[in-house]
Amino acid sequence: MNELKIVKITHKEADIKARGLFTLPHEERSAFYLQLRDYFNVQEALIISTCNRTEIYYVHPEKLDQKIIKLLCALKGLQAAEYQHFFSAISDGQQTLKHLYRVAIGLESQVLGDIQIFGQVKQAYQESNDLGMCQTLMHRALHTLFFTHKQVCQETEFKNGAVSVSYSAVKLIKKKKLGGENPNILVVGAGKMGADVCKNLNMLGFRQISLTNRTLQKALDLKAELSMEVIPFHEFIGILDQFDIVISTIESPKPIFTSPILDKVSKKKPLACLDLSAPQSFENGFLNRFSGQYFNLDQIGQYSEDTLQQRQKEIPKVEKLILQSIADLSQWVEEYHFTRQIKQFKSTLDQLRKRAMAAHLKKLDPDYHEHMEEFSKSLIDLIVKLPAVQLRQVCERDRAHELSETLNHLFNLEHHQFTNHKQKRL
Repeated sequence: MNELKIVKITHKEADIKARGLFTLPHEERSAFYLQLRDYFNVQEALIISTCNRTEIYYVHPEKLDQKIIKLLCALKGLQAAEYQHFFSAISDGQQTLKHLYRVAIGLESQVLGDIQIFGQVKQAYQESNDLGMCQTLMHRALHTLFFTHKQVCQETEFKNGAVSVSYSAVKLIKKKKLGGENPNILVVGAGKMGADVCKNLNMLGFRQISLTNRTLQKALDLKAELSMEVIPFHEFIGILDQFDIVISTIESPKPIFTSPILDKVSKKKPLACLDLSAPQSFENGFLNRFSGQYFNLDQIGQYSEDTLQQRQKEIPKVEKLILQSIADLSQWVEEYHFTRQIKQFKSTLDQLRKRAMAAHLKKLDPDYHEHMEEFSKSLIDLIVKLPAVQLRQVCERDRAHELSETLNHLFNLEHHQFTNHKQKRL
């Protein structure tokens, strides 16, 4: 369990500008998984990259946080020394696991109980699994997490009510009456965040909604589900003056709303801009050329006070479920380690038995071979039984690693396991 670690940059350590520099789109995440494996021999990892966090979970005996930060900075073309202070790391396995559970369930979100983060964690798990970077420990940890999330939904009221970043943004529009009583709203981006924004706009009574997206078909698919107008991506800049509010949810390494595009807009009417992207979608030059209002992720307040207060009351129940789940997982890890160690021990003894039998059976009558084979196997079972009982007992006292190390040093288990694996491959 203690090989599970994390290095992270989140909204608690960095503002939206700094976080945005380290957001990893799908292609970069895939490349980074492979770099972790090739450079540091990391065989299990999970990368969660959203507008509020980039977190890299990895399984390794060594603490790699400084190396991973440098690798991430190199990927982004940045100097690690300038950005290292934005990152934090956890090297204790149980604390890392606890953080992962808190993130996925929404306890660490800007908006408490954010409903979107759980889906993002599931997507991260799928990506890791597809790349072969999710093995026994990570599989078990994530499936236990999914079960715990289900418990939270069924046994507490923590997830009751609609609260997410997209929902808070729409509530902000309604509360501040941005764009007037019946604003004309443009949503840029038809991904998960954009779709949620459109659904929440519909749910809260906004009817003049337009959607644009780089891939037109994705916007049209959403239009089939919700009532809105779809605008081709290359056309929306020219008609920007028709809107009162622009909500950007698009994923882009650079701002898409820049000062030069205003030259294409005939009427510079004030716009209310809500930026749900990381990195940010609106360049300062664009914002400075009109007198509208601007809100980024860190400025969008919590506009669902009643729901959030109710969720605050449910936190102790949620934390109790998380702690119980981690305790159960820790017990499973100990038992898994116990089973693996005993199998390895028995396999090593069996190799030694076969060598000894090969030397002595030649001297015996063939009629005795089968009898000696059964006798030697029974002897191995008796020899293994005592350390198996001892190992199970020390597992219960959280000292399994001590006996495991003793068995390993005494019988050189890792060497025999490697030799046996190599022979099987040959």
